[in-house]
Amino acid sequence: MNRLLGLAVLLVVLYMCVPSYGTSGNYFLIYNVSCTMKGANGEEAVSIPLKGYLVADINNNDGNIVDANLILYGKDNLDNNRKTYVQFNYLGSDPNLNVKMDIWWQGSFFAFDIWDYNDSPFDFEVYVFGKWTWKNIGYSSTEPVASSLSGPISVWDGMLLDPNDELMGTGNTSVSLWLAETKIVNANNWTQDEIINGTAGLMQKLNGYTQATLPPP
Repeated sequence: MNRLLGLAVLLVVLYMCVPSYGTSGNYFLIYNVSCTMKGANGEEAVSIPLKGYLVADINNNDGNIVDANLILYGKDNLDNNRKTYVQFNYLGSDPNLNVKMDIWWQGSFFAFDIWDYNDSPFDFEVYVFGKWTWKNIGYSSTEPVASSLSGPISVWDGMLLDPNDELMGTGNTSVSLWLAETKIVNANNWTQDEIINGTAGLMQKLNGYTQATLPPP
């Protein structure tokens, strides 16, 4: 009897050490993004600060990405430093603005990898990782979530906010969980479109910013 009880305790401990994703449904994680790309734009040395939002729709069964959006905003290099944003989509109708994205789990860490390779006008990658902990995110169960992630941004040849840029460089990226907003959208079952475009969505927070112009094909 004691051996069976000991085995039961061991199984419980092992279960608590492995991420569990519940039984069904998806949940959202919303992050604030901050990065500075330093490098070259043709013959000119540049330093381009960016801020943004990362919205990740996570499958509660396996912890994989269902859909995602990356919004970057800042000032372009033309038009008197016009306030500009770009919205990248994991799934979208415009191939010029679609990005690939993966989430990786390893032990007590996970990472987001977001990239757009050789797909003019963008050619970049952001890779950030951090340590996860169990957290109440407004969902029906606590989930393994990284509150803070960091890592590099690399730009090989293309634009970020300005269609005339030919950027090449690297930089540091910091990604922090926006817990209050994450709890709101999960507790109220917001859709991804409501998170981005709703009356209280992220686009409403970009007042004064205009969508970046893409170069002609």
